[in-house]
Amino acid sequence: MFMIVPAWFACAHPPETEPLPEPPPGIEVVVREDPGSDSWTVTYTFPEPVSGLWWTRTRNQFRADSWEAEGGTAGETEGVTGARWGEYLAVDGDRDTFTLRFTTDTAYKEKDYELNLAFSEGSRLLYTGHLRVAAMARSEAGIERQDPLPMRWRLETASERGIFVGRASADGSMSVGDLNDIYIYFGDLEPVADARVTAFIDPGMPTWMVEDTRAFVPEVFAYFAGATGANLNFAPTVFLSYIPGEEGMESYGGGGLFHQMQLGAMGQAWQAPTEARRKTWLWFLAHESFHMWNGQMFPTRGGAAEEWLSEGSASYFADRALRDLGHMDDAQFDAVMREHASTCLHAVGDAPLRTAHVTGRYRAFYACGESLMFVTERQAEAAGSNLGAVFGDLFRRAGILDGWSTYDLLEGIEALAEDPLAPAFIMEALSEGLDAETLGAALEGAGLPVAIKQPWEVERSEEATQRIIARRLGACDCDGEVSAENREGAIAFQPLETCDALAQGMVVTEIDGHPVATVAALEALETAIAVGEQVTLDGGVVLECGALAPLAPVFMAPDE
Repeated sequence: MFMIVPAWFACAHPPETEPLPEPPPGIEVVVREDPGSDSWTVTYTFPEPVSGLWWTRTRNQFRADSWEAEGGTAGETEGVTGARWGEYLAVDGDRDTFTLRFTTDTAYKEKDYELNLAFSEGSRLLYTGHLRVAAMARSEAGIERQDPLPMRWRLETASERGIFVGRASADGSMSVGDLNDIYIYFGDLEPVADARVTAFIDPGMPTWMVEDTRAFVPEVFAYFAGATGANLNFAPTVFLSYIPGEEGMESYGGGGLFHQMQLGAMGQAWQAPTEARRKTWLWFLAHESFHMWNGQMFPTRGGAAEEWLSEGSASYFADRALRDLGHMDDAQFDAVMREHASTCLHAVGDAPLRTAHVTGRYRAFYACGESLMFVTERQAEAAGSNLGAVFGDLFRRAGILDGWSTYDLLEGIEALAEDPLAPAFIMEALSEGLDAETLGAALEGAGLPVAIKQPWEVERSEEATQRIIARRLGACDCDGEVSAENREGAIAFQPLETCDALAQGMVVTEIDGHPVATVAALEALETAIAVGEQVTLDGGVVLECGALAPLAPVFMAPDE
């Protein structure tokens, strides 16, 4: 806040001060959106000539396949290239300006944000993190990466089209300083704003989803503030996008960024508001909302290995909120805890939870993290507290320590009671992994009765059985990939280069003589995998699946 001071308050002889230092040299970035062609042009201008540029966000490499680089007088562009440490653009001679073009890209980026998100009426989001670059310079060792410089942004679009950055907006163009890695909005939607949030809502989103979101988000914000004793100290911007997609499709995704929540749904199935679909959407809203606390206001320390903590706590508090706000009862909550524990066993395998990201088993962070949070909450309750109070204390300390970690959580639990069950269980899961017996005993000790069953002992629909079998056959014959369509009593596999016996688009109706939609077929497949034997499909096609790990057991209620 700036204030004009009246002259009579000013000093008669103001003290001499040193002149402010010049701002450090930075990269000028001009982003131009062309709504007509749904494409983008990005121009980088460095303070002095450089030998190339490299993109500092390295989790996914996609630019080399789809971005066009413009040549220049300083040398011919070699093109965007991928390397172990990321993607870069090098030129024959040094220059200060680089221009690249790409069309709107909404493709999924694993464990990362999409470059663009599309709204049904034509609005677009652009993620600045995927545009962040640093210089490359020539040395005796070759071309080397340089430290990143500040980036100053100029944003341009059609003259009457809106641009929204943070809390600022303009039509046609806007200049801003260095930005956090956030989404920038380009479009003409009028935001819906109140004291808690500012929301850009896709007009194509089903009415029930809009109504549920507008009613639930303030409610769940208040719930998390009350549970932890920490009021959110900013009003986030929420982007709600919807793509109808194909009939029967139902997916969702999003994430939390600096003072932002990005939430998207895809598929025509969302048009029908079933009870299960409503609950899924509310859980998603709650999960991403809690990231405003455990990721934005109070971020974790320790990098990817700590994602079990941020994702597990967001998942657990989302289910906790749905129960406490009346969207599920205690029995349903217990069933959800068993389901997540089963998913945990399947996702983590025999690896330590802390290393799940190394092998791409990100689901383990969510499911196993939630199981650990459930056990921790029950231990806190036995000591006369609860997990909300534990996290409230964590957040208070995080404000002082500039973040929080697994060890801060363990310290908070140990301070509650003499029983070291929860800390020991967490450390064992993180460093050694989890098996059915260990996790089952922890759930029982936390007051959740469980029965451990094999996957073929669980009642499920024929369609669900076929989906499991399709994934297992794809893992066996197609290096883990699967592209298949469920038909009545059959699985139609699409041709994939990674497949062997299934490569020609085979239709499977039986496994070792058992109809493919039956649990007998699943049991035959898993038994063969466990003992290293072959399985026989239609037409005598034989698969060798002995290299696969067996499916993990399933936690059920004792009376199921």
